Amino acid sequence: MFYVKFFRKFSSAIGYIIISLTGTFYIQRLLMEPIEKVSNIALTAIGTIAALSALSFTFAPVINEAHGKKSGLYAGEKFLHSTLLIILTLFLKFAFDQLINLDFIKSINWLKLTLGIIFYIPMIGLGGFGVTMAALGFHDLNKTLWFRYERLSKENLKKK
Repeated sequence: MFYVKFFRKFSSAIGYIIISLTGTFYIQRLLMEPIEKVSNIALTAIGTIAALSALSFTFAPVINEAHGKKSGLYAGEKFLHSTLLIILTLFLKFAFDQLINLDFIKSINWLKLTLGIIFYIPMIGLGGFGVTMAALGFHDLNKTLWFRYERLSKENLKKK
């Protein structure tokens, strides 16, 4: 069953790359685009990651092995944490856009720059950590599913 190990590692690598790239693009857009253009991307990510969290939490209790159960729950927690962090970045972006569009702030360049620094640093940090948590959650869930597939396949071969 050499192919199982190959595909486990291959799918983990692809998952890391895709999640990292899309997360980087999200953070870049978060900083450069207005909230109206970013919210669709963010809400799609939030929905997808929240669904993966729910699936992990639902799947974990039915696993018989202690390691698989822990790994499934841990993946769900990482996805949930990622969802929370991405929601926070969206709230920060909304607050920043509202502040920056106030009439008295528009005319004061140093204040706009200061607000940019105050809001962009947490957006980058929380967004980056949210993406990392999503990638780690994917890794744990993917690894658990491949190990279960390998174990169950071996058991089925022994029965034949």
